[in-house]
Amino acid sequence: METPQQSSEHSIPPEPSEASQPPMPSTSHIEKKWWIIFGSIATILIVFFVYALTLFFSSRQTTSDDTSALTEQNNQQTTDVSPTTEELPTPKVAQTPTFQSYLDGLSYTENDEEGTNLATYTINGDRTITPANLTSNAKYLQEAHNVDEHTFLWTFYTDIFKNVSYINFLSRFIINTDGEEGSLASIYLDDSYVWELYIDPADALRDGKLFDPQDFTYTLVHEFAHLLTLNESQVDYSVFYEDECSTHLLSEGCLYKEAYFAKYFSEFWEGDMYDEWYMFVDGESEDNVELFYNDYTDEFVTEYAATDPTEDIAESFAHFVLLDMPTQAETIAEDKLLFFYDFHELVFMRDTIRQNIEQKYPSFFSHPLLIK
Repeated sequence: METPQQSSEHSIPPEPSEASQPPMPSTSHIEKKWWIIFGSIATILIVFFVYALTLFFSSRQTTSDDTSALTEQNNQQTTDVSPTTEELPTPKVAQTPTFQSYLDGLSYTENDEEGTNLATYTINGDRTITPANLTSNAKYLQEAHNVDEHTFLWTFYTDIFKNVSYINFLSRFIINTDGEEGSLASIYLDDSYVWELYIDPADALRDGKLFDPQDFTYTLVHEFAHLLTLNESQVDYSVFYEDECSTHLLSEGCLYKEAYFAKYFSEFWEGDMYDEWYMFVDGESEDNVELFYNDYTDEFVTEYAATDPTEDIAESFAHFVLLDMPTQAETIAEDKLLFFYDFHELVFMRDTIRQNIEQKYPSFFSHPLLIK
C-alpha cells in the first residue's frame, strides 16, 4: 500500500487542457494595432504639413500685401516729391536783388562835374550806415529815399573789402549822380579831412540790377587804392609847401618817407617823367593825356593811368589785385604791378580781396578783365 507521500512523489501531473492555457494573440490583432499607430503618426504629420503650408502661404500673402503697399506708398511719395524737386531753383551765387530804378535813362550832366548829392550816410564803427542828409530836390526825392538800393550798394562795397582794415578810414557814404556815362564811383578827402565814398546808381544799376559787375568791382578796387595810398597813415596832412616836404607833395599833403606812394613815385615818376608830365599834361585836356600816354604806352597799364601819378598808382594797384602776377616784367607797366609784390601785407590784402570777390562771383577770374 502506497503512502500519500509516495503517491505524491511518483505520480505524474496531468497535462493542462487547452481550456486552462492563457490565450495567444492572433496575427490579425497585432497588425491592426500597428496600423492604428501608423495612422495616428500619419495624421499628425499631415496636420503638421497642412499647418506649415497654411503659415507659408499666409506669410507670402502678407509679404506680398506689405510689398505692394510699400511700393504704392513709395510711388505716392515719389509723385508727391517730384514736382517739388523739379521746381527747386538751381543755386545761384551773388544774386542781385531787384530794386525800383529811379535814375534809369538820366542824361549826363556835363556841366556839373561834381554831380548832385542825393543821400548822405554816416558810416558807423560796425560798418553799417545811418541816413544823415537827403536832398530836397523834387527831381530826386524818390531816389533819395531809396534806402534798400543804397544799402545794397554799400553792402556790395563792404563785402568786397571784408577783413580789409583800410576802409575804416571812410566816414561818409554818399549817393551822388551826374547822370549816365559819368562818374561811376569816386573817393574824396573833404576840406575837413574826412574820407567820403561816392557811388552813382545811374551808372551802377539798370532796371534795379548791377549793370556791369566786373566794371563796378574794378572801379571800387581802383578807388580803394586812393584810400590805401592817401590816408593819414601815408600822408602828412599838415604839410602844405614844397620846401617843407622831403618826398613828394600832393594836394592832400606830404607823403611820408615809408609810404607806398612815396616809394612808387621815386621808382617810376621822379625826374624827367614827372617834369614832362607837369609841363604838358597837368591840368590840361584829355587830348594831352592821350598824347602823353601814346609816348609812353609801355609804362602805363591804361590810358587813364597817364592822367597823373595818383591815378597811375590806383590803376596799377587795381591790375595788381585783379590780374595774375606777371611771369616776367617786359615793360615798365608790368614792373609797376610787380612793385606791390614786394610788400607781403599788400600780397595778403590782394588775396583777401580776391577771395571776397570770388565769394560773390565764383566765375569772376575766369573771364578776361575788360577795362572801360
